[in-house]
Amino acid sequence: MWDWAMYRGWYKGKREFGSAVVPWELNVAEWDAQFLGDRAYRITEEEKAVLRWESEKFRQGKGWLRWDPPQSLNSQVFDDRFRVIAMYLTDNWRAFRTWGMSANSPWDYGSYWKQTGGERERSDLPLAIDWDHLQRPGPRVVYVDEAQARDQLAFHSATTSPR
Repeated sequence: MWDWAMYRGWYKGKREFGSAVVPWELNVAEWDAQFLGDRAYRITEEEKAVLRWESEKFRQGKGWLRWDPPQSLNSQVFDDRFRVIAMYLTDNWRAFRTWGMSANSPWDYGSYWKQTGGERERSDLPLAIDWDHLQRPGPRVVYVDEAQARDQLAFHSATTSPR
């Protein structure tokens, strides 16, 4: 989600990464416009709040951490980002499979999906813990009923729409 920020790792001659105190500058419209056209410039109330907050930081001459603004870079309130991400995943992951790439490192792709229609209730999966053998070396295999796991953990196509 950092792609929707202005910061690219260098600030005032210094190289830093995700925990840098710099002007991160949220750029939702600027990034989305290349994919969504004019619709990207319909600024939401959440974007306005961030822009006002950032303006005050600029007036004060201060940088900030990426999670400091009223809506952080990882916030799921910027809906059009999900449209852009859906385009990326659809186009590129198909190409990756075609090129024979067997795996990739998706980093923060867990935040790329958003469930619509409010929070769905779910209970935790019943996973047995073998407390007596917890300190033994090696993996601990736990088998889960696939249908139960899918129902409780998956995003369902009936409630999500990437485009």
